Amino acid sequence: MTKLSSKQLELFDLSTVESTKQPITRDPYWNKISVLEDAIISIAALPEHTEHNKKWQWIEEYTVVRSQKKHYYFRYCWYERTTRKIHHTHIPGGNVKSAIAQQKKQVVENAIALGKSPAEIEKIIDQSRT
Repeated sequence: MTKLSSKQLELFDLSTVESTKQPITRDPYWNKISVLEDAIISIAALPEHTEHNKKWQWIEEYTVVRSQKKHYYFRYCWYERTTRKIHHTHIPGGNVKSAIAQQKKQVVENAIALGKSPAEIEKIIDQSRT
């Protein structure tokens, strides 16, 4: 083994690096704003588990090809964390241009926003079929 020269050791001398640190400057604008109070107000105004439901439940358009034509429909989707599976349920009422389908989609979106569970939303969809 060869001995390290003093020049090589100087390359790794951190004492010079530490002396060049500059103090952190903070913008005084943020001292005037109470971010925590705003967050508390917005959280209290929302129904329970709303943010959770937005991540795990959604509505999407899907395509069915018949006679070489694409037809677009709405479906309600939710992710089940225990089984790690995405479930889909067709929202009845016709294609995405149909006023009935758009109304039923809006009902499901409202249920998601209110924090309803997937089982409750499926019941809403089943009731709209009759």
